Amino acid sequence: MNIGLGTEITGCWGAMHSESIGHIVEIDKSGFGKSFKIKWEDGGRTDWIMEKEIRDDYFDVDTANIGYFAVDTDRAWDWVDDGYS
Repeated sequence: MNIGLGTEITGCWGAMHSESIGHIVEIDKSGFGKSFKIKWEDGGRTDWIMEKEIRDDYFDVDTANIGYFAVDTDRAWDWVDDGYS
């Protein structure tokens, strides 16, 4: 997973809460690993999260979709059989 400045992050909080969309605006490589500052689109709130907290299985129907996701739009349609493969 390639995460950098501008990467879109989706925050999924459970069935009773809407998803949040944000982007990475700052990277900190000090301490115990990379951490990323996320600026959320809903009001400009920010959060710092560790790299290990970011998942890449947003489109996997076999996993619980609660957490922080780096949404890889190139994988979004991998499950579709277009009949040409």
